[in-house]
Amino acid sequence: LTKDIALPQMAANIVAQIVGAILGSGLLYATIPNGEESTLGSNQISPGVGYGNALCGEIVMTAVLVAVVLSTAASKKNVTAKSQAPLAIGFAVFCAHAVLLPIDGCSINPARSLGPAIVSGTWPGTFWVFIVGPFLGALIAVPAHLFFISKFEEEADYADPLALDQSPGSADGLKGKGTTNIDEAV
Repeated sequence: LTKDIALPQMAANIVAQIVGAILGSGLLYATIPNGEESTLGSNQISPGVGYGNALCGEIVMTAVLVAVVLSTAASKKNVTAKSQAPLAIGFAVFCAHAVLLPIDGCSINPARSLGPAIVSGTWPGTFWVFIVGPFLGALIAVPAHLFFISKFEEEADYADPLALDQSPGSADGLKGKGTTNIDEAV
């Protein structure tokens, strides 16, 4: 959605996520006793919770996760944010699980819901919530991120009037100011 990768790479990433979710669910099925009787962690909306509540939760928590990923791991200019990406993303996933586990089992990724559903054959009537919610969350987070990042990049392009001019031949030490005293420049 941010146009950072080509469509073939996007398709490959989606296929890899789904295949990985199916393989992971298959390994879980093979290792737990009575795997054929298990839902393998398939998402289901808890009794007493409306599908609108679960959908809203999936949208909001997916938007938070996508915003964190875009602001850290996908950051092109901020090296500090990139170095903190694993911690920030892990905390966002933890928060999403803390909120959504009692509500619907926490999807925040359609592949995470699809893998267990395929292997266990558990398809609740509200399965669409676990596909639509994360997609809508991403559709909200990406434009918001692109808007805010473009604003910050534009502001960063403006010259700081108090920045010291380090160019050769600069006698005054202040960029664009004809003075040698910083108090006069302010």
